[in-house]
Amino acid sequence: MTRRLRGEDGASLLLAIGFLTLAAVFIPALLDLGTTNLVDTSRLNELRGSVYAADAATDEALQYLRSKPGCGQRNQQPGTGPLQCPTPPYTGPSTSQFQVTLNNKTAITTVTGVQGTGCGLCLDRTVTLDTAVDGRPFITARAIIRDSTPCPPAGCAGFDTPIDVVSWTYQR
Repeated sequence: MTRRLRGEDGASLLLAIGFLTLAAVFIPALLDLGTTNLVDTSRLNELRGSVYAADAATDEALQYLRSKPGCGQRNQQPGTGPLQCPTPPYTGPSTSQFQVTLNNKTAITTVTGVQGTGCGLCLDRTVTLDTAVDGRPFITARAIIRDSTPCPPAGCAGFDTPIDVVSWTYQR
């Protein structure tokens, strides 16, 4: 008996094996890409929560300094002596600390007076605000508290001292 060639018999088997091979190569790569995106999104959300908490603590410290004229002012000649902060959150002889918990993150801003430039009667003072979230430094800001600005004619009640934020730097 002679054997006859059947044309395209078995071609569908080769196509099926080819598709299975391609799927075996591409599906793990696609799953790995999807897993990586989930992990990166989680890390981004965690970082964003830390940045929001750091911003909130730094803003709170600035607002506190605006409403409390004596806070952040040295108690002797400019450039010497400890800072004084008449009401809490005064925590030590040379700094004041402000704490905020937001998004399950605890941010602490430490306010430190910057040494004066030898101006004996300067009312304006410069402070540095260092904010850390869960012990990791996040923000360093420098601000000038403008105590030289006079109270409005209506009186000082409810008057907030102007503050100029000179720099606001995120630590990476």
